Amino acid sequence: MRFQYPFFIGMSDLGGNWTWTDNTPVTYTNWAKGQPSGINQCVISALDNGIWSANSCFERIPYVCAISANSTPPTPCPPPPVCPPQSACTQCPSQPPSCPAPSVVDRCLSEWTCFTDTNSCYKTFLAASFDDTELTCVATGSHLASIHSSSENRFVAGEWNVFP
Repeated sequence: MRFQYPFFIGMSDLGGNWTWTDNTPVTYTNWAKGQPSGINQCVISALDNGIWSANSCFERIPYVCAISANSTPPTPCPPPPVCPPQSACTQCPSQPPSCPAPSVVDRCLSEWTCFTDTNSCYKTFLAASFDDTELTCVATGSHLASIHSSSENRFVAGEWNVFP
């Protein structure tokens, strides 16, 4: 989905400190010059460059939810064959067979997009106020996206063709 407006991410100052809605620590920020400032307490990501600004929590704009990718381990590889003593085997494998790594993309539900660096799935939603965005995310088992690196910030914005 291509956004035509900035979009909410999961950071706010509703409790007096800038925090993520999923309670992970704030270890990365991408504030615009002079931000955060004023009375606005919810964070939006700009369309053209992924720079963040404090915004009204009551404005209805698009948003991005994130959830950990399904981490169910793949079926283990079968053990290697064992040659019985004094058998007719001429060679026995010394290493177990290699199994292909599971595709992380397959771990996301339909309409969610995986970012392998974070092993998380992301989905865009249409406009809502900040409180309603988090309620919708929680109803899907997720939270508003918390951004912890520049690569994740580029992915979240770039996934929806927001900036190069």
